[in-house]
Amino acid sequence: MSKIKRLLLILSLVFVVVISATTFFACKNEKSVDIHIDGECYRGAVVPISADLVGFSSDADVKFYVKEDYKWVFISGGKLVFSQSAVVGSKVTICVKIDDFIAEKSVTVAPTKVTEVELVVRVEAEVGDDLYMSAEITPRYATDVSVEYKIVEGEDIAHIEEDMLIIDDNANYTDELSVVAVAGGVESQPKKIKITTIQPESIKIESSSSSLKRGESANLSVSVTPKTCTLGVAELEVEESDYYVYKNGVLTVSDDAPVAEIKITASLGRLRDEFILRIEKTPVDVVNVVADKGKNLIKGDVVTLRAEVFPLNATYKDVTYTFVKGEDLVSFNGSSFEVITDEIDEEIVLVAEADGVKHTLNFIT
Repeated sequence: MSKIKRLLLILSLVFVVVISATTFFACKNEKSVDIHIDGECYRGAVVPISADLVGFSSDADVKFYVKEDYKWVFISGGKLVFSQSAVVGSKVTICVKIDDFIAEKSVTVAPTKVTEVELVVRVEAEVGDDLYMSAEITPRYATDVSVEYKIVEGEDIAHIEEDMLIIDDNANYTDELSVVAVAGGVESQPKKIKITTIQPESIKIESSSSSLKRGESANLSVSVTPKTCTLGVAELEVEESDYYVYKNGVLTVSDDAPVAEIKITASLGRLRDEFILRIEKTPVDVVNVVADKGKNLIKGDVVTLRAEVFPLNATYKDVTYTFVKGEDLVSFNGSSFEVITDEIDEEIVLVAEADGVKHTLNFIT
């Protein structure tokens, strides 16, 4: 190797050594701080904090402090302390100052950490009740945490509106109903609600008669099974009409009622029954017709007829007259007739009829 090449090699090695030494001492003199926050930051929390220092002398003056001027957070004894009034969602900046060097690290105040939830609600209820619910949360200062209520058993017999548990009208004493409160991701123990309502299994309209005539009455009532049902008294509803009166469980048909059907309904809870009570015709028993003339008639006689129908409240009591013999011997106007023949010993036979019941009058000229 020539002297020139040897000289260049030596210079190159010296250059590398100088660069390496410069880099080493530069890195050795670089300063950095790594801040550690060892826990969750929420209202009431006490969180250890520390810092890894690089490039500082062992006797450097290290100071921790909070950058923001909050009254509800401070550093004491190597711990970041949040008071119970800390503002959720606020930014907190932890600073480490070493001489003129400052390092920062920020955290956000989280909602209060809930440790326990207890549901408070009345434990007995009946159909239609509205039960107010509340929750006791630990810690008690966790006022920033929202509460949710859930039905975990019995969703078909109750529902929740905000903080009210509403018992539906189909709830029965055999049903199971359980509710929980949830706050901050923590769920309370289920609270069982005892249903005291005994629902009816069946209802039936009972009547002392299935049909009535004019002037007659029937006693109406409703039987409920089981007899221990607590839902109340079944209500009877009778269609309104001018032809009968319903009062205090008794239905009375008027003396002018036509043949008809009366619809009667009863309801209790979700059960319903229907009954049809028939108004039947009040039949005619007797038709009696009185003539103002005797049996023997002559030409020109005018006979006035007066009909009586019994009973007086019979449904079909209109009287019709039919001459079965001698119709051509008279002139009839509906309630009287005049003899128009000179013939002697001619028979006139008149039949009065109402509702199939007949009365016969016999005359002779």
